[in-house]
Amino acid sequence: MLYESKSNEMEVKAPQKIPIKLGYIELPLLLKFKRIIRMAIVEVKVGSIVKRELIYRTNRLKLNFIIENPRPGLNTLEIRIVQGPRVMYCKKLNVEFVDDPLENIIVTARRISDVIYDIVVEFNLKRRVDSIELKLNRYDPYTLLPLSKPITFLELKDLDVGKYNYSLGRHDLTTEHELHIVARCSELTWDRSIFIPVSYTHLRAHETSLHIV
Repeated sequence: MLYESKSNEMEVKAPQKIPIKLGYIELPLLLKFKRIIRMAIVEVKVGSIVKRELIYRTNRLKLNFIIENPRPGLNTLEIRIVQGPRVMYCKKLNVEFVDDPLENIIVTARRISDVIYDIVVEFNLKRRVDSIELKLNRYDPYTLLPLSKPITFLELKDLDVGKYNYSLGRHDLTTEHELHIVARCSELTWDRSIFIPVSYTHLRAHETSLHIV
């Protein structure tokens, strides 16, 4: 859902809720003006963080700001259009930043034979989610690109708070694999990728969260 704020001169649209992903948010804004803005600066303030963007000869624009280390919960956005020393327009919106429900994700590869490993993922849920998708992709050793279809796909629905553990099957780890995790709650989505290397030496060099035992 969009939060909409209008005045006689400026209209601002922003999401009512934004997911926090890996310690940052993407803040999309839609701005409309009654007249052409020849040159000005858009200032977006969230707490002590201020982001700026130069705009030129427009009366409608879409902006996307990256906000690092946002505070979860309800936040006030202050959007100002500044021209020299003068503030032309100013709007304040309340937007909720929603923290990632997943934490402590660990992928374990247990050796079955020289190249075959049993891959298991475990994670904690801080709150209920509508669904979680687990997609295990294998990379082509020649093109170094992921294959078009996941070799393992699990869709888990209506998960409550707690600790979870799922097997992704036994796989040949002579090529690199990637685990893509997507969590959904209401209209929000969180996603992340964890790369599974082919050897313990490679694992230590890149300091991933994968544990081989």
